Amino acid sequence: MEPHNEIVTPGEVTLEGEAWRTNFALARRGKVYLIYSLHGGSGTATLEPGQYSAARVDPRDGTRTELGTVAGGTVHFSLPPGDWVLIYTGLRKSWLRENKNQSVLACTGSPPPELVAGASRVARRFWR
Repeated sequence: MEPHNEIVTPGEVTLEGEAWRTNFALARRGKVYLIYSLHGGSGTATLEPGQYSAARVDPRDGTRTELGTVAGGTVHFSLPPGDWVLIYTGLRKSWLRENKNQSVLACTGSPPPELVAGASRVARRFWR
């Protein structure tokens, strides 16, 4: 994953007359997006075309809340106050694989736990 802050609204706050970003993004475009919000609130993220599962993660205790499915493009989000992580995971279309007269239907699963665990620590490392 690489930093892609351009895909998320900055959620700026002003400290001592200087604007500071409070929303940050890591992405593997079209596959998985991790958005870290330092203060919560509302904003938008721009995802590649496709369908994505959405989840909110509390970085303080790892609690994950599934938010359903969203279409790519401009996605609006609203978070409670505090720091939060949003994860958008691309849903691949199911595909059919032929294997000795048998058809096997396969699809992708959830992102690896290491993407979720410590997300705020990872995001802060990139944007200090």
